[in-house]
Amino acid sequence: MPTKTSYLPIIRLICISLFFSFNFIDREISNVFLIATLLFCVIDYRDLVNKIRENKKIIYPIVLFFLWILMVAFYHKSPIHELDNYTRLLLLIPLLMINFERKYFKILIYVSALAAIGHGILYGDVEERYIGTSSSQITYAYLIITLLVLIINNTNTIRKSPKSFIFSLVMIAGLIWVWTLTGTRGPLITLILCLSIIFYYKKSFLLPVIVLVLTTSLIYLNNDFYQRFNTLYYSILQTTTDIEDLSYLERKAYINYGFHTIERFPLSGIGPDNLENEMAEYFQKNSINVVSQDHLHNDYIDISAKFGIPGLILLLIIYLSLYKKIIGDNQSTSMLLLIILISSHLTQSQFAHHQIISFLISMIFVTLNTRSYDLQSKEKKNSLR
Repeated sequence: MPTKTSYLPIIRLICISLFFSFNFIDREISNVFLIATLLFCVIDYRDLVNKIRENKKIIYPIVLFFLWILMVAFYHKSPIHELDNYTRLLLLIPLLMINFERKYFKILIYVSALAAIGHGILYGDVEERYIGTSSSQITYAYLIITLLVLIINNTNTIRKSPKSFIFSLVMIAGLIWVWTLTGTRGPLITLILCLSIIFYYKKSFLLPVIVLVLTTSLIYLNNDFYQRFNTLYYSILQTTTDIEDLSYLERKAYINYGFHTIERFPLSGIGPDNLENEMAEYFQKNSINVVSQDHLHNDYIDISAKFGIPGLILLLIIYLSLYKKIIGDNQSTSMLLLIILISSHLTQSQFAHHQIISFLISMIFVTLNTRSYDLQSKEKKNSLR
């Protein structure tokens, strides 16, 4: 006889699928589906408790990270809304109980990619730099890169399935095109790292080389995006003062200020709500012509400056615990998502943006169970023979 909660796993899968796909259609609607997913997870509280026990090595450092952030914020008398996105690791823990069959997860990625490409076709020419469904170009660029990496990883060899290979190439080219519309260069670091991981798993140069050729070609064809790379190159080498990259100059100033702050307050930081004002005073005092912001475009420096070095150490312990879990389950998809998350922190303060941090953490938590689900399904099939 079915239990009262037997329908909940299906509802959770539907809701989380709609959350992922609607990130590329309407982020407000996607948030509704994320909240619904969490509610349907909490309702099944007995299974949730069991899942928490199974993943306690991941959850302990998450709880410690949250408590440290809370304690530092209380010490600095920071408003509670400043901690909103830093709680995502804790609030999304119920998603660990979702079991996604690998083939359905692949379909979801392709559906999301089609939605992203369709949105780019309809709205890509509306603004000078396309922001998609996000509040900033860099946020949307990382969403697109995440889909791109997952599709590359899921692409079969041309010998195994020529039609599938060609379809994947079309999707890859479409996603690279959407990324170039954002004019965001930071994700290139993530893409190269992930292509190296994919080569390691697949032991094949063909697909990574094709992706690099497509990427280079589409960047070159988008003249504005190509010029942004040129400007960055000249700014880094400082070969001319006529062409300066404002984004590079800002990031350089933010990083210098961040290290200055960490040196002054290595344990407690200065608090999340004090950063912008303190930065403005620092820039004015040192005659730096850069506008201050409430984040430093690098999460490792940003978290250390706001919450002290212990906050950064706890975050790295969380990622280490996720890495050990992923390696133990031999889960390449989760590994790539973790690489995306870790590398994206280098060029952006992801914890300053709800959409991307929720998307990546949700993806990682959900895919952690993909391999175990496959093994359970295989065991059931074998027992029925």
